[in-house]
Amino acid sequence: MFRMPAEVITTERYAVYSTDGSNDDKSICSERNSFIYRDPDCTDLTDLKHLNGKIPSSSPALSTTTIDKWGSYWSKRERCCCFWNFLLTVSLIVTVTVVILATKGVVFSSNVNRNKSGNAHEQGLPGYIAPINVQCTNQPPLPKTCEDDVCLKSSLDVLSKMNTTIDPCQDFYSYACGGFMDKVRLSWNSPRKRMDPDFIMDKHVHTLLDSLSEDIQRADSGEVRVIKKVYKSCVQHKDASLLQVRRVIDSLGGFEFGSSVRTKQLDLTTLLSEVILKYGISPLFDMDIRKDGKICIYNQFADETVKKRLKSGKPIHRYKFLKPSDFYYRNEDTDLILQAYKKYISDFLAYIMGINSTVISDERFMSMVDDIYHLSVFMNRVFYTEDVTISSDEMSRCKSSLNADELQAKYNYNISWNDLLSSLFKNTPFFHNYTICKVSLTTSLSDVLSGFTFTTLKRYIILQVLTDSDISLLLPTQTPKFKNISWNHGALFGKNYAQLTDYDCLRQISKHLPMYYVILNHLSDQLNDTLMRLFTDLISSIEGIIRDLYWIPIKQKQYLLTELKGLTMHLEWQNTAYESLITYMQNVTDDYFDNIHLMINYRMKRYLSGHAPRVFMTEDSSIFSLTDKELEIPASVMQVPFIYASAIPSLWLGSAGTYISQAISQLFDIEALLRFLTEDKIDHKVALTIAFRLQCLLDEYNKYHLPTENGDQEHIRGDLTKSANFKDSLALRVVYDTYSKISEGKDINLNIPGVKFTHDQLFFLSYAQSMCEKTSIRGTRLYYIDTASTHHSPGKYRVIGTLSHFKKFAEAFRCPPSSEMNPKNKCTFF
Repeated sequence: MFRMPAEVITTERYAVYSTDGSNDDKSICSERNSFIYRDPDCTDLTDLKHLNGKIPSSSPALSTTTIDKWGSYWSKRERCCCFWNFLLTVSLIVTVTVVILATKGVVFSSNVNRNKSGNAHEQGLPGYIAPINVQCTNQPPLPKTCEDDVCLKSSLDVLSKMNTTIDPCQDFYSYACGGFMDKVRLSWNSPRKRMDPDFIMDKHVHTLLDSLSEDIQRADSGEVRVIKKVYKSCVQHKDASLLQVRRVIDSLGGFEFGSSVRTKQLDLTTLLSEVILKYGISPLFDMDIRKDGKICIYNQFADETVKKRLKSGKPIHRYKFLKPSDFYYRNEDTDLILQAYKKYISDFLAYIMGINSTVISDERFMSMVDDIYHLSVFMNRVFYTEDVTISSDEMSRCKSSLNADELQAKYNYNISWNDLLSSLFKNTPFFHNYTICKVSLTTSLSDVLSGFTFTTLKRYIILQVLTDSDISLLLPTQTPKFKNISWNHGALFGKNYAQLTDYDCLRQISKHLPMYYVILNHLSDQLNDTLMRLFTDLISSIEGIIRDLYWIPIKQKQYLLTELKGLTMHLEWQNTAYESLITYMQNVTDDYFDNIHLMINYRMKRYLSGHAPRVFMTEDSSIFSLTDKELEIPASVMQVPFIYASAIPSLWLGSAGTYISQAISQLFDIEALLRFLTEDKIDHKVALTIAFRLQCLLDEYNKYHLPTENGDQEHIRGDLTKSANFKDSLALRVVYDTYSKISEGKDINLNIPGVKFTHDQLFFLSYAQSMCEKTSIRGTRLYYIDTASTHHSPGKYRVIGTLSHFKKFAEAFRCPPSSEMNPKNKCTFF
């Protein structure tokens, strides 16, 4: 073995510990061959041996140690202690590992012991990292966590909307939607953002724009190729020429002034037919057409009804600039707004027809402008009414139908109604097979028309086409614009196409063409089947709820159940009306001005066949529309969590199920209940019971308050929102009953990663997040305070108002009695 040189070792630096001749009690271990070093703190253990020289007696005590074998270094006692320490350490590690594995995933389970009177952190609610008492007995097996891409997105979607610092038993809306409100950004033009429809549509728009930004791919279908060509021609469109605009004028018989001569002889019936089919506007009346051939014809308009149609995406061409009441109450000779409108007509016609300033001051030109202006004012004046309502129920029942001859006798309008309707429906399934179920026309229009020449009427109609149809968006940049618009509905009015963005192109094209083709690759048969099963299950739940209402006699229940007969659901991407897209659009060019003519013609063919154009953006409360007992499911639902077709029932039912049940519940709103009473489907005793229970909802929502600009608070108008609040309550009960039936007796063993909730808790989270909303104080006043129309409550109170009165929610989150989300007195309607 190696020995340090003796000459290196001195008593100043080293000492030798030696055990030669000593016993185990006085030494650690021993070996004859040893090296030496100095240790000033050692004690004398042995006598010093000879070591290459003398060591002074005054030197510190010395001994020896070795660097040989492990066994010679440790004593038997220490080897024993080391061995037992090792065994104890390994046992402790194994025990801790077993405990961790046994308790993982149980921390947030239903066996959590929490202090019912403490705060959210002390209570150990789901989502918190806090000391939690766990009962580890009889724990159910841990659910399998899904790992596919859509499931991971679902997990992120749920968690990103939450704010887990909030106690869910005090403010569940902020708990479920706090993250959503923190991330969403508002603007002056967008003072409110809701999950439905705003957030859903924003994501849908981004998906479409992303796909349309690509060139045509080899794998693209024929329909996608057509849409991409049209979109490309739109975004690259710079400006229309006056020559193109004048072709439109010539196609309608010419303006018969200046260089625009008469191009063909037309009567009023033929002119109206061409304007409707080619340009999609109807100057004298509007029509609503159902898929079964039932028609409503009307030209009576109130401000509120026009506003509702605009918000729902339905076209109202004649009121692009001014409200109906503007024409009725303002004086056409002195009012500044109407005089500005007259000046706009003069400047517009002068530019389009190439008339110089000398001719503009010409008496003949001014007389022509004056005639067109007064015809416009007088027509819209007789169109105005204080209030008019055309319900879909009137259309479906069709109790007072008319034929074309009866229409002709009462509303002549200098047209042949029989010839006009025949020409419009010639290439539709309704040719000679339509039914006029509702008419809301004014007889005064005949008197107005009789006071003007046909030439003036034709000029007015041509002006309507150029200023109110989709052609107006393609006019040259220098075209004069009307700046005194009294509406505030966010339309594209007042803009020329050179100013429009990619989004504007998408919005415009979506009015005419089926955009679902662009995202058709995201669809699956599983989704279609699951949606249909969900719809059927929801209907079954409503039937069960009605049958369980003990305070309604059996016969009256049967009347209510008949409302569900004929109720259907239609998936937009299965619309057979779109099958002829390639045929109608086969002549697509690089010129968007030509393409928009093709699109208008294609849209009108579908519209006259009873297929209303799909609304791209809406200010209504939901993208899910129920019309004539048909629930339309739009292609915009092709995103998380809708497409996660029932892999997790709690997530699927809480989101997609909630939206669909809210739409179906419209069949039993306050207006429907009143109609049931007038039709003797329910008696006064049942009506009084309903009214009594509705009063509870009204009182409850009256307690909720909204912030205002000056720091004060305005209370919600429970009387205005009670119908919507009732529908929300019904929808919650319907979707929860459906969720319970689907889950009953089944082993739901799939969860999403990162979300440690029970499936009941996840259902209520998904339900609340379907109504997440962020609204500025200005938006609150605009949408919830300064309005006299019936509307929904803000998203926060839609969630709190329903869940706080729903017993199953309090049980799922174990909310203490008398907490905000578990009040002692609840409004129980069902």
